[in-house]
Amino acid sequence: MKIIILIILNILVISSCKENHVTIQNMDKAYIFDIVYVYDEDLNTFPANTFLYLFQYKIPYLTKEITGYNVGFNISLGISEKDFYNSAKLILKTNETRLKNSHLNIFNIKNSEINYLIKTILSKEEPDRLYYLFNSTNTIEIVNKISKRNLNNIKSILNMKLPNREQLFQKKYPFINREFYWRMVCANYRSADIIIVNMPIVSFNKMMNVKGIADYGFIDRIIASNDKRDLNVATVISTYPLLSNDSLFNSIRTKIDIDKQTDIFSYYMVQTLAMMLAGYDIVESEPNSIMNEIKGFNYNDWYSNIKNANKLRQPYKTLKRFPHSY
Repeated sequence: MKIIILIILNILVISSCKENHVTIQNMDKAYIFDIVYVYDEDLNTFPANTFLYLFQYKIPYLTKEITGYNVGFNISLGISEKDFYNSAKLILKTNETRLKNSHLNIFNIKNSEINYLIKTILSKEEPDRLYYLFNSTNTIEIVNKISKRNLNNIKSILNMKLPNREQLFQKKYPFINREFYWRMVCANYRSADIIIVNMPIVSFNKMMNVKGIADYGFIDRIIASNDKRDLNVATVISTYPLLSNDSLFNSIRTKIDIDKQTDIFSYYMVQTLAMMLAGYDIVESEPNSIMNEIKGFNYNDWYSNIKNANKLRQPYKTLKRFPHSY
């Protein structure tokens, strides 16, 4: 079903940026984003009418109020994971070697191998960043604490029995839950600026990022340069950590009622658009900023701090390059 939402009538040609450097877009223009929603019918999702309301009214309003930008959205709803996987086969084929080189077999890997890999990745991070994410700068201590935990978390989600199938993981779409696959899609997909999925995305590969390691082995957003889109940037957002009712995520971030879920998602979209349009970076330990980082999928505290702020602090820190995932 193709639903076109034209909130702002003056559609324009948006200036491009070179390579993966960030270009701050002009606030005097209106920006129309193409959105594709990819769903797994056995997992929780926002109803179609909720999506329409959020992207037709709430998100444009909040984006204007908080960032000063006028935005509108063209939305393609209801693309199954099967149809999307097939439509993106060229991306998969083109990047097959890179994908396989980065791939780790979650169900058949030695503890020593994953421990060494995570230790190597952590050793490249700044001590302040490690302490912020893990409350420690001792890489061996961190690895001992989180390596086995993350692997068990990922296995528990991918092996989870669903009402209409034996497990969440599907062998016919082996990469659909993998960060590196969506990173490739984000950088090469021609038909959308924003891809929203309701499947979990696991951060478990040879190039996994530290944020994914800290966040129990999962990520909820990827943002990357994409020279096939007008803004030269695209994003993939997973709603699974926010909407799921499985025991793992309920214990991580506590259960969130549906009204609060839509509010949190709306503000999270504003944060994402602020990165895409103005190049604003994520900040640490600034609870009254829309750009404040969400640690460990603690959406409740992040949202409460924003809603209870007398005045949101204006974003100020800008990116030089778009990261692989954030």
